[in-house]
Amino acid sequence: MVCTERSWVFAAFVTCLFYGGSNFLSGVIGKEAAIPHDAGISNGQVQLLSDGIMALLAAAYLVVRGDSTELMADSRAVIVLLLSGACFATGVVVLSFALATDFRMGPFITGVLPINAVFLIFACRIFLNEQTTVVQVLAIAVAVVGLAVMATADFSAEGIKGIFFGLITASCFTVGNFGIKYVSLRGSMSHVSSVSVLLGAQGAVGLVLFAVESLDHGECLSGLGMLKDGTSNSRLYWFSALSGLQQALAIAFMKLTVSIGPAAPGMAIANANAVAVLALNQIFFSPEINAQQIGGLLVCIIGIGILSVAPKSQEVQELQQREEPSGGLSDHSSSQYKELPDFPV
Repeated sequence: MVCTERSWVFAAFVTCLFYGGSNFLSGVIGKEAAIPHDAGISNGQVQLLSDGIMALLAAAYLVVRGDSTELMADSRAVIVLLLSGACFATGVVVLSFALATDFRMGPFITGVLPINAVFLIFACRIFLNEQTTVVQVLAIAVAVVGLAVMATADFSAEGIKGIFFGLITASCFTVGNFGIKYVSLRGSMSHVSSVSVLLGAQGAVGLVLFAVESLDHGECLSGLGMLKDGTSNSRLYWFSALSGLQQALAIAFMKLTVSIGPAAPGMAIANANAVAVLALNQIFFSPEINAQQIGGLLVCIIGIGILSVAPKSQEVQELQQREEPSGGLSDHSSSQYKELPDFPV
C-alpha cells in the first residue's frame, strides 16, 4: 500500500465521519425506541454482528486471493488483535447502551472520547517509543479542551453520566488502539488480514451477547421492534444496521490511521466525532445550543486544523525520505522505534 505523508490525516477524518454517523443513529434509536435500555443492548449486538459479517467478507477476500495463510502468520499478533477487538467490543456495547438509554448524553460521551489520544501519547511513548512533536501535543490539547468545553456546557445528570460513560469507552478504545499499533509495528500482517481478525473478535462478542439475550428472553433484538408511540415498526432495525455498517467501516479506517500514522494525533482527529454528532443533531432535531458549545466547537476545529498540518517528528520524516524511492510506506517501520516489548500473550 503506497501512502503519502498525509494519508493518515485523510483516514482519520473518514473515521471521524463514520463514527459520527454511527453514534448519531445510536442516539436516534434511543430517542425513538419504546424501551431505550433494551434498544441500546440490541443495537450494540447488531453493531458487533455487523463487524463479524465484515470480518467474514474480509477473510473470504483473502481466501480468494490465496492469502489466507496471513491470518495465522504471526500467532502473537493474532492474539493481540483478538484482545484489541474484545476491548473495542466492550467500548461499543457501553457506548450503544449509553446513547440509547438517554440520547441527550451523546454530546457529552463523544466530547470526552478524544481523551484516549492523551492516554495513547503516554502508552505509545513509554512502550513503543513513538515520537510525538510538541506542536502535535499542543494541538491535541487544544482539540481535547474544545471538546471538554462542549461536554461540560451542561452539568445536568445526563452530562455527568455521559462523561462517565465516555471515559469508560475511551479507556477501552485506548487499549484497542495500542494493540493495533503494536501489531502494525511487527509488520507481519497485511491491513486486510488485521482488520479481519479485529472485526472477527468483535463479531464473536456480539454473537455471545446475541445468544445470551435469546436464551434469557426467548427472543432476540427485541428492543428495536417497538416505537415510543406503541406501534411496531422495522425502522429501528434499519437504523441499527446502518449504524453497524458505519461503525465497521470506521474501525477499518481507524486501524489504517493508527498503522500508517502517529497513533495519538490520528485518534484525536478520529474521535472528534462529537462535532459531527452535534451537527447532525442540529440538522434533524434542532436542539438548543448555547455559546459555550459553539465556543468549544470552534476551539476543537482549530486544534484539529493544526493537528492536520502539524509537521511529523524529524525521525519519521527521515525514515520516509529513505524509503520513498522503494515505492512508498505502508506502516511505520520498526526501525523508528525501540525494540518492541515481548508482551506475555
